[in-house]
Amino acid sequence: MPQKDYKKLFGENLRKLRDQRKMSLLESDYQSELNESNISKYEHGKRDLRLSTIIKLAKMLKVHPRDLFNFDFDPNK
Repeated sequence: MPQKDYKKLFGENLRKLRDQRKMSLLESDYQSELNESNISKYEHGKRDLRLSTIIKLAKMLKVHPRDLFNFDFDPNK
C-alpha cells in the first residue's frame, strides 16, 4: 500500500474518533490549537503530520497517540 493510502487511513480514523465525540471541526480547531483547514486536510489524507501535531490531536480527542494509528498495517508492503 503506498504511503498516501496510510495517510488516508490515518485521516479516516481521526475523523471517526472526532465524530464519536460529536466534535465539529471548529471545536477541534479551538481545542487543539490547530487550524480547522489543516485538520480537514489530515482527515482527508492530504497532509503529512509531525509528531507534535499527532500529540496535539491525541490531546484534543483525549486518546493515547497510538489510538490514532488504529488501522490495518502490513510492514511487508
